[in-house]
Amino acid sequence: MDKQQSPILSVDDFHIFYNKLHAVQGVTFQVYPGQIIGLLGPNGAGKTSIMEALMGLRRPTSGVVSVFGMDPWKKRRSINFWTGVQLQVTSLPDDETVIRFSRLFRNFYPNSVSEEEILETANLRDARNKRIGKLSIGQKQRLVLALALLNQPRLILLDEPTTGLDPTARREIWETLKALKDNQRSIVMATHMMDEAQFLCDRVLFMDKGKIIENTTPDYIAQKNSLSLVEFRATKKIQCTDILSYLTDVYGIADSSITQCKVIQPDKFQIATDKSDEVVAALGAWSHSAGWKIYDLEIKKQTLEDVYLKMFKRENQAVKEGDISAI
Repeated sequence: MDKQQSPILSVDDFHIFYNKLHAVQGVTFQVYPGQIIGLLGPNGAGKTSIMEALMGLRRPTSGVVSVFGMDPWKKRRSINFWTGVQLQVTSLPDDETVIRFSRLFRNFYPNSVSEEEILETANLRDARNKRIGKLSIGQKQRLVLALALLNQPRLILLDEPTTGLDPTARREIWETLKALKDNQRSIVMATHMMDEAQFLCDRVLFMDKGKIIENTTPDYIAQKNSLSLVEFRATKKIQCTDILSYLTDVYGIADSSITQCKVIQPDKFQIATDKSDEVVAALGAWSHSAGWKIYDLEIKKQTLEDVYLKMFKRENQAVKEGDISAI
């Protein structure tokens, strides 16, 4: 992405009210050519309202939304010519065949790809004469995505693009989206799948209660929240105080690098640290010199999903014991 380019999409101090509900509160972000932006957050965070505004289906109460330099509320027809949209739930005619519906749909766009390219993108060549009502959920989802791409859009808006797909099909869609990005297409996607956001997105916007609470890259999120859990069992009866004393006073690991030590089973311990390799080396040296053993050693690395769960953990929410998101 060349930051010298102008943004293809810009949202500035965007607000939406539904009666007294302040659904979107002062949201600001930009999308540049060849960039994938992920909107992440719990239900009710404001993601759908933003997507609808970008499509020209929702008028901001205040603030500015600009797509290709135009107001999507006022210039929806012009914007739709260069925009592809996939909704989470789309109604398709059950009695129509895949090939006939693809042929019909492409007639709406003078710059559309061929029916065969639609079938290729959707991986539905063998189902070309199948009625849409007989397709699986995953096949329908792939067809909807292929139809969103038939006008060769410069901007693609996706709401949960891989819902209902098996792991292989999800990867195929990811590779399709990566190829679009490499071809300088811009994508805004709302997703609840953290592995999807981590694999695809250049930036992720964590939203809650209508606000962006974090706008950054997946790599930065991982580095900023770089704690790991070191779990192990010991043949010797020891206490967390003994472990912490050895790691810091004897082995020399800084106190700030060890966030927590706790007993999760009578002989099983869990250490939260950003120096997992040093902690493991220290435990090995200690057990070897003292004549006892550690076993069932496991290091749990934090993922974007862990960060998400920690970021949006509510009061009284039950968190599974040992989950890194509880740190």
